[in-house]
Amino acid sequence: MMIKLLLNDLATGGAIKTEHDTPEPGPSPDKMLQGRLFSYGDTQRYRLGINHTSLPVNCPHAAKASSYARDGAMRFDGNEGRAKNYEPNSVEGPVQSNVPLSAPLEMHGLSGSWPNEPHAEDSDFVQAGDLYRLMTEAEKVRLVDNIAAGLSAVSRPEIVTRSISHFRNADPDYGERIDRAVKALRPENVGAEVTVQTSEATE
Repeated sequence: MMIKLLLNDLATGGAIKTEHDTPEPGPSPDKMLQGRLFSYGDTQRYRLGINHTSLPVNCPHAAKASSYARDGAMRFDGNEGRAKNYEPNSVEGPVQSNVPLSAPLEMHGLSGSWPNEPHAEDSDFVQAGDLYRLMTEAEKVRLVDNIAAGLSAVSRPEIVTRSISHFRNADPDYGERIDRAVKALRPENVGAEVTVQTSEATE
């Protein structure tokens, strides 16, 4: 069964949650959608609080959605008054239905975890190196000074060495500058609490 949803207006005063749809047919296995089923709700819990499901754009209008959630930030309704907020109870409160929300999805072939095929330019360091090489000389100086100020205070030398190797993988000049700056600062900074942003942003 295929259902089309027509979005012909922009919601205001809230944020849409992709997992709030009608029972059946359920979300497709599309990887982007599956990620959003989690991340949209998680974002709203952070931005709006636990009561984000009560916003008009997020709550059902054809039926009342009942829960035992109470209080919390941005509670803007009657907070269910004196109704009980636990289950089971003896006052005919809402009960869990245990009805599946989504219909089973018909599939053909094999499903499972498959290794990704890396792109020829896939690397943890390519973008960092590209960004460094785009910087002006003044920006590179400020960047190196700020990183070295914090890294020079690390008490375990093997962590410092490993960190500098990452910068060298991004760009040899990047790593070499940080190495020299850390060595110059380390005798006085190691083990100390330092404040970064040591260079004034003149440009």
